[in-house]
Amino acid sequence: RLDDERSRLVTALQAAKTLRRDAYPAFREIIHAATHHTVAPASYVPRGNEPTWVRTLSDRRVLLLSGPPRCGKSDAACWVAAQLEQLGYTSLKFGDLSTAERWLLEPGRNSKVAVLDDPLGTASGNEPSPEAALRRLDGLIKSLPPEKRLVVSQSQEPLLAATRAKRLSDVVTGSLHWEDLGLLTHEFLKGVWKHHAELEGIPQRLFQQVNEGLDSGEVVLDPGSLRHLAAFHGRLDPDATLDDAVALASESASAFAA
Repeated sequence: RLDDERSRLVTALQAAKTLRRDAYPAFREIIHAATHHTVAPASYVPRGNEPTWVRTLSDRRVLLLSGPPRCGKSDAACWVAAQLEQLGYTSLKFGDLSTAERWLLEPGRNSKVAVLDDPLGTASGNEPSPEAALRRLDGLIKSLPPEKRLVVSQSQEPLLAATRAKRLSDVVTGSLHWEDLGLLTHEFLKGVWKHHAELEGIPQRLFQQVNEGLDSGEVVLDPGSLRHLAAFHGRLDPDATLDDAVALASESASAFAA
């Protein structure tokens, strides 16, 4: 394993020299991946679609997940990929398309599953444009060896912009459609809220306020905002209203959108 990591570092350095770009991002990915033996999220609330996603990844080799910011794409991608670890797959998470591509296509017949997070959202400077990155992703999907698997988590807006599509259902990459994680049911959101409320010790009054709001549809908050509310609920007054809770949950939406 140590030889494999050393080889990847050398390859990344050579590529950086050839392309005249900073080698640090690729080094960081390789070192981080080498010290983490699972991509499974620390906690995860199932949606009910996971068995279908696992079958798609197993049968089609690729699973494409998209949706708006903070809808839980990254955690879902990591959870699905982690299921293959039980079948002997080595799993790694990447934020750079080039690094993931090298890892998946390097010689060898080892079973691997890569999680590629937001490959179109990192283009800047000397990096390829979102359109070029999408074409490269399309090529990787079509050339993926039989023993390799790929899960892509991509924010919806850059994807729609790169393809000039109006709806996610219109986008096809590598002959595959994207799963829309922006379709959030009340039951799923209530499950997310309950999970994080229990982790953070939410007062019963606040828990009930938000839970009833989610159930009635009066409150519309994505999973990331619900997690934020649970983590920072201590900033609310004991007699805070539901509107106060929603304001706290929504205050850092712009930060989550990155």
